[in-house]
Amino acid sequence: MKSIGEKIADGIQKFYTAFINQRVLTTPEEVQANTNEKNLASAVVVGEIYNNLMFPDGTRFYPDSQNGKYGFNTDPQRGADTFRPFSVEPTLYGTYTGDKSVGIPDNLTDKNFLLVSTNCRIVINAGDPSGTGEFTFAPTISKSGNTLSITGCSGTKVGVIKSLNVHWYVTYNIYYY
Repeated sequence: MKSIGEKIADGIQKFYTAFINQRVLTTPEEVQANTNEKNLASAVVVGEIYNNLMFPDGTRFYPDSQNGKYGFNTDPQRGADTFRPFSVEPTLYGTYTGDKSVGIPDNLTDKNFLLVSTNCRIVINAGDPSGTGEFTFAPTISKSGNTLSITGCSGTKVGVIKSLNVHWYVTYNIYYY
């Protein structure tokens, strides 16, 4: 059994060993070059790094929140026109019916587009429409350059109800985000 003096000496040795193996890093360069997980960044360096965040192209950004939305700002004064929210709500581009090719301007070619069907109109040619039947539609949207191609939003099927032709037209909204 160790004496109190030996226990105190062991404790001091453990503290000294931990202290020697651990450094407080005082510059951003030291933090970036660090490979020892036991080293600590000083609070001043953490603050400097936090206030100098930047994208790979060198554009600085600043964490921000405006109107209850969190995001980042590219202006240190955190202006409303330079605020970019982390989560963007889709913006309505237009409402269309049926298969279409829709032109988009150059400033939207890098955006994602979303199709949301809002209505399906069914037209049955003359005759007795009594009876039941079914058909499916599968709207799809694809983008190539400055054109959105929407397919699967209109069609004709014979014999859905008896031998009648059934035509359908889907109305949908296109959003970008």
